[in-house]
Amino acid sequence: MKSDQPPPSDGSGRPPRRTALATGLAVVSLSATGLLTLPWLTGASAAGFGGDVQHPNPTSVSAPAPVNTSSLTAAVARDAGDPGAHRAVRGPETCGDLSVRARVCSPSIGIDAALDTMGTDDAGNMAVPTHENRAAIGWYSASAPIGGEQGNTVLAGHVDYPYDAPALATLYTAQPGQKLWVSNRIGGVFSYTVTTVREPTPRDAPPRDIFELTGDPGLSLVTCSGDYVQPDGAPSWSYTNNLIVDLALDPETAPVP
Repeated sequence: MKSDQPPPSDGSGRPPRRTALATGLAVVSLSATGLLTLPWLTGASAAGFGGDVQHPNPTSVSAPAPVNTSSLTAAVARDAGDPGAHRAVRGPETCGDLSVRARVCSPSIGIDAALDTMGTDDAGNMAVPTHENRAAIGWYSASAPIGGEQGNTVLAGHVDYPYDAPALATLYTAQPGQKLWVSNRIGGVFSYTVTTVREPTPRDAPPRDIFELTGDPGLSLVTCSGDYVQPDGAPSWSYTNNLIVDLALDPETAPVP
């Protein structure tokens, strides 16, 4: 369930490492409104889909596939530099002062959203920020901490809600080398570099590596992709795929635009 508390930190701007308990909790399911769904929750089957946003005219809804799927090593992506924004991106031009607010920002990917700390809902699915009047992205608190020394951070948001400013509407334009900044409201600001834009994956078969709590520090942005359908027997509509973009934590935070 949602919490208004910022992602944890030890006061230095770099949050503490997760424990083995968090490893067990890092099995998450994100709903069809920009989220993953895992059918293999530890000790139980997935409870279902949570947080669905039902569109008034569902037969006209779809989410774009990535412009280009590609992958580079972190070093090569950083050396290549940020290629800039796709023509579909309309801003933001700058990120402003991130040190006093929890936020996710990337002028080149077209992201400027509040960052909410999220857990699971009563059905065992990862909750996702759903606000009518502002864009927000959820950090799954059982994934690796933002700016942590190891493991992968999972951030998820809607591709089409709120209707006038969805948080990850232009994630499909992401390219290796682009920069993303994430802040935790208590002074920690971290930059990440896009390394991989994955082929869309079925919502019921997400890659497990995005939940790793060891290894090089990174981050995965997750939203919806594909067709918007009503599965047989289901009371609600949902997307067919997930779009996942992987990023590597920069050793030193890049200047905030």
